[in-house]
Formats: sequence, structure tokens, C-alpha cells
Amino acid sequence: NMKYKYPNSLRIPEDFFVFSIKQEMYFLKKFLNKIKKGLNFKLKKFNENSSISFPRLKNDINGILDWSYNASEIVKFINAFSNPYNGAITYVGKKKFYLKSAYLVGKNNYHPFSSGLIVNKTNEHVIVAAKKGIIKIESINDFKNKSVISELIVGERFETKFTLIKNSKKHKKIWKTLVKLKMFC
Repeated sequence: NMKYKYPNSLRIPEDFFVFSIKQEMYFLKKFLNKIKKGLNFKLKKFNENSSISFPRLKNDINGILDWSYNASEIVKFINAFSNPYNGAITYVGKKKFYLKSAYLVGKNNYHPFSSGLIVNKTNEHVIVAAKKGIIKIESINDFKNKSVISELIVGERFETKFTLIKNSKKHKKIWKTLVKLKMFC
């Protein structure tokens, strides 16, 4: 049995995957050494009453960005759909964009009406207003995975239609039955 905590410095899924693989390799080496030494293992029944399960997400369905979230929630959402995934999805007009690598750069009391408004930009990032904060977004791509930061204009607004947001929160049940796992201790 091995437990570990993720450091607060991890931001995007790729960071979590790399960290987890290192921990799991350490556990596996330790486990294989115990087997090599001929140690016996006691099987422990998995307690389903203390477990939780979330549905699997699909980037193009569930990655729709809701600009009514506050700035820190938007940053977490964008980063959750960052590498190795395509990015959080939003629009400027009818153009679809994929956003990755976001940072909360300031907290404030901006009205929710400002959410999604591009308030500044450089060649490397855009600065976007949101409810309760300012967000820096370092990667904005089109459907061909081409950067579009240079094409965006200060004053334009990222927005997402409510019907897309509503549909993004629907989940299809993948399995009818859950596989019961036995845990080693």
C-alpha cells in the first residue's frame, strides 16, 4: 500500500502524469523486490463504500469553457484541459479556439459582464478579464493547432453559447457494471 500527495506546483495534466509515473515506478520496483525475496502478500478487500467515481471526460464535449465561472475556476478549467489534451474550448464570434496554460495574475472585483474580454496582449499571451480576476493565457490555437494569439484584438470577447455549456455537462455511461479491484497491502 502506497500513498502520495501531489505537490501544489503541478498545474496541467501532463505534470500530474509525469509525477504519478515516477511514484508508480518506485512502488512497482519495491513490490517486485518483495516478490523476488519470496514474501507473501495478504489480499485486502476493496471498500466500495469509501470510494468515489467520476465519469470519463472527452475534450471536445466536456472541454467547453463557461465564462460565468470566477477567474481562479477558469484558470483551473483551462489547465485541466491543457497538455496532453487539446485545450478548453471557447469562441470569438463563430471562430472556435482551444485555450491552454493559464495563470491567475490578479484578483479584483470586476463585474461578471467583463468575463472573457481581452484587455491586453503580447506576442506570447493574452490577458483576459473575468469575474474576480485577471487571467493570462499563453496558448490559444485554432482547430489546426495553429497559434492565433497574433490574430486576436484587444477588446474582443471570448464567449461560449449556453447550449454548448449545457451539453458539455452531460455524461454518457460507459460501463454498465464496475470492475471490482482487489488491493494489495
